[in-house]
Amino acid sequence: MKLLKQLMPFHSGEIYIFILCLIVTNCAGNSFQKKGEKLHKSIRVFNSDFERKHGENSAFLVHPDQQQEFLSTIIDVNDKIIFYESSVFKTEFYKDGQPMKPNRSGEIDAGINKAIVTMHYQMVISPSTKLKSVKIEQEWVRVGKNWFVKPNLNDFFK
Repeated sequence: MKLLKQLMPFHSGEIYIFILCLIVTNCAGNSFQKKGEKLHKSIRVFNSDFERKHGENSAFLVHPDQQQEFLSTIIDVNDKIIFYESSVFKTEFYKDGQPMKPNRSGEIDAGINKAIVTMHYQMVISPSTKLKSVKIEQEWVRVGKNWFVKPNLNDFFK
């Protein structure tokens, strides 16, 4: 028994409290990351479906007020544009119209409700065969717990 006490200088109650503190600290940090991860996942899923010409799938992430317009315009985009590469160029966060920045660890504030995502695309717009490199802004808004894009597909044809 003495050997066991020498190997375990803490009482079992102290260890329990220490482990509980670690769990609570880890969960609190992750709640902010999960809010940002949900936005980044929505951006990734929307753009992946959009570029692969799965307009009906990507429409689920379009703001409900713009879904019908998106579905009618996406046909023209699918017919005329071939995407080769895309990447997120930059992301700006807003909370009630005020710009927000991620903190030092890259976490974003749970209260953000808008993001402007600048996408960089390499694409060909038919009938041309010339590879075109453009930057297009996407406005993302949070409605409840979900993020929706307000796309302007006309920006691709400018």
